[in-house]
Order: sequence, then C-alpha cells, then structure tokens
Amino acid sequence: MEESLEWEYQELFDEINKDYLAYRARNMSLSECLARTWDVYENVENMGEMEKIVVNVAFGELSLLPAKIFVNLKKHTVEALNQLNMFELQQVLTTEQLTDLMRRRDHVLQNIEHKPVDAHPLVRWYYSEMKDEVIKFLNVFTQETSHDGDIIILAAQERFQRDCKNTRGENMNVQTTIAEFLISKNITNYERFHLLKSEIQQFQPDQLNEQLSLDEKAELTLRIKKVRNMYEK
Repeated sequence: MEESLEWEYQELFDEINKDYLAYRARNMSLSECLARTWDVYENVENMGEMEKIVVNVAFGELSLLPAKIFVNLKKHTVEALNQLNMFELQQVLTTEQLTDLMRRRDHVLQNIEHKPVDAHPLVRWYYSEMKDEVIKFLNVFTQETSHDGDIIILAAQERFQRDCKNTRGENMNVQTTIAEFLISKNITNYERFHLLKSEIQQFQPDQLNEQLSLDEKAELTLRIKKVRNMYEK
C-alpha cells in the first residue's frame, strides 16, 4: 500500500486490488490473500466515511472469490455496508462515483448473503480450490516441462510444500490429487510414486476436525479409497 494521508475514491479501490493480486502472485490461497490485504487496510476504514465504505465494498467483492467467507468478515462487511452516512458521502464523492459505489455495494450485499461461511480461523486453501489449483499446475507442468513421474511429483510437492505444511486437509488433498492425476495419465512406474503411495496409505480423514465440511471429508475419503484400490490393481 502506498502511504496516503488522503485517499481518492478510485485510487483506494485500485490499491486494495493491487495488493491483493500481489499476494496472489506469490501463490497464496485466496483466503490468505484476503487476510493479508485486510491487515494492511484495516485501519484505513477509520479515516472517514468514504474510506470505510470503499474498504468494505472492495473486501466484500474480494470475499466473493473464495469458496467460503470467514464468518467474522461476513458479519463485519454486512454491518458496515448497511450503515452508510449518505450525507458525508455526498460531500466527498461525485454523482458518478456515488452511483458506482451504491451499485457495487448492492452487488456485494446481494451475493454475500448466500456465501457459505467458514468458522475455522486458520486461513488456507478451501477443498475445491486446492484440488483445482493442483490440477492446473500439473496440466501446465506436463505440457510444458516433463512427463517423467519423479520430476512431476517433485515439482508439485515443492510448489505446494507451504500449503501441505499448513493443514492436514491441504496435504491430503494435494497428495491425493497428484496421485489421481498420475494414475489417469498412466505415469506410475516411478520411485517417487511409490513413496507417494506410502504416504497416502497413512492418511486418516477423521483427523481433519473442522478443516473440511462433512461432505468434503466424505468426498476426500472416497477419493483416497479409490486411489488405494488403484494401487492394489
């Protein structure tokens, strides 16, 4: 964030989104990017009515991107967007800016209402996001770099090493997705694949606690079971 004693309307939106995308470029999960960006701008909303509404609209828009929204962020955003001082806003915004702001605010309120909430305080990749991110990486890597199983596994595990250390759920999801991908491509006769097999054999989905929903735990359990059965063929 650029230091500023006074913010312009579009400038503040642009800075928030620029910082968020900078975190995304570092391969962080959507929820972590959101949390880190919030840490930067949390105090900005106390600078004035315009800053408060812009910060909460911008973060409301960004919070619609992950699969879930942290319950406290949802509560804070909805409360802030429903408590506007229109008189103060009219003093600092043009008619066009105020129209744009109200349109964006209404969009956030309409869509955030139906967003699934997450009560777990640890920022992480959500289940479907993690799976999709691993598959996207593997597709690009095998198309552009190598079809050698050992190289693929090593590259994928290095790419997602930080996430695998973050939670058991992310680790199980990453390793299972790698195995599923390699089996689908018939890339299994490699040393690292057998090491991956041993790790998956030890997975116990009941250790996940609240990191995954019941449906996600059931799906991951089924996926692990299918991978184990494929190993035995």
